[in-house]
Amino acid sequence: MSVTSSSGIAVEAAGLPFLDVKGVEFQRDPYDVLDRLRAQSWLVRSPLGYTVIGYPEAREIKRDSDIVRIFDAVDPGLSPLLHQKAAENMSSQSGPRLVKLRKIVVQALRPRQVAVYREGMSAIAHMLLDRIVDPGHADLVAEFAGPYPGLVMSPLMGVPFSDTVELDEWATTINEMGNHSQYDHRIPAIEAAWQSMEDYLAGLIAERRAHPHSDIISDLTEGADADPEMTEDDLLSLAMAVVNASIDNVRAQLASTIEALLLNPEQWAAFKADLSQAPAVVEEGLRYFPAGDDIQHRLLAAKNLYGIELPADTLLFVSKKGVNRDPRLVPDPHVFRIDRKSTAHLTFGFGLHACVGAILARAAIGEGLIALGERVQDWGLTGSYGRSGIESSARPLALPVHLDLAPHGESDHALDS
Repeated sequence: MSVTSSSGIAVEAAGLPFLDVKGVEFQRDPYDVLDRLRAQSWLVRSPLGYTVIGYPEAREIKRDSDIVRIFDAVDPGLSPLLHQKAAENMSSQSGPRLVKLRKIVVQALRPRQVAVYREGMSAIAHMLLDRIVDPGHADLVAEFAGPYPGLVMSPLMGVPFSDTVELDEWATTINEMGNHSQYDHRIPAIEAAWQSMEDYLAGLIAERRAHPHSDIISDLTEGADADPEMTEDDLLSLAMAVVNASIDNVRAQLASTIEALLLNPEQWAAFKADLSQAPAVVEEGLRYFPAGDDIQHRLLAAKNLYGIELPADTLLFVSKKGVNRDPRLVPDPHVFRIDRKSTAHLTFGFGLHACVGAILARAAIGEGLIALGERVQDWGLTGSYGRSGIESSARPLALPVHLDLAPHGESDHALDS
């Protein structure tokens, strides 16, 4: 079926079920709720508009040029600053302008260049494992998945290690915007973090323009400066997009994939037996436990989508949890299996609006998992742990484990240079 049908029913009269992302049921088991709702409709009502929970429909909708990705549905009455920044963000652009911006990022994050970064990623992952104080009572979030992305990104972005913690905190706070259903009380903190990140990156860009290095900020600056249509704000937006995508999202995704491996020992054993499967493990982790959730869009014009009439300016969200576990994407979608061939999940988006930092994130997650596969002889969960909000990333906030770690040479000096 095509996205647009010849006739349809007004969305208000369609009798769509409601997805209560704040409800007790969804908090307890979001996937059961999504399965039951999907059996009724591919589209549901949600707190800020309408949410797509069917995979085929979501993929086709993302191809539609009249449905544009927006960074976030920030109410200008709540935060004029964040509303403006969201509108200017790279994720909210479309058409030729988006193509131009993406070209600059893709050049800076070209596969050959990212491959060069992998050795450093691996060294940092092994260093963190070496520094676990008590392997018998370790926390793989606090001691590994938590600090890993910021430490990885520092040398790649040209950021001193001494600034890593602050940069990490800003990125984490800014990404709370993804929890759009209940972030209102955090708006002052998000505004402050956004301004601090912009100020820091503006200074870094100026320094790299004067003294280029072999890092991502230098490459982004060179690419933007080569295009007379690019402004300083455009360059700052590109740098913001890469940093935010590559720190908090990697943390959430790495922690969630480790959790899936801990909970599925047969898949962990299969991975350890053949570490070349790391890319497949990364993809299945992305599908199974997606970091973040609703990808936000806006209709530029009234549309008839699969028989449902939606007015212009409708907010349309794509639920990663809903579409990634649609049985029309993969069989047995609630089973974590690293032998799947499909990589068509929507965790990193799709098409022109695919995450600009996806290649970097995949590399970082993969190297972190490979380090665990090389070093962990035995492991197991030793206690309960909490999660971030189900309606957002739902990542584990701790992973208390016992570890039997094999030694790994001299990696303690990775941060000394």
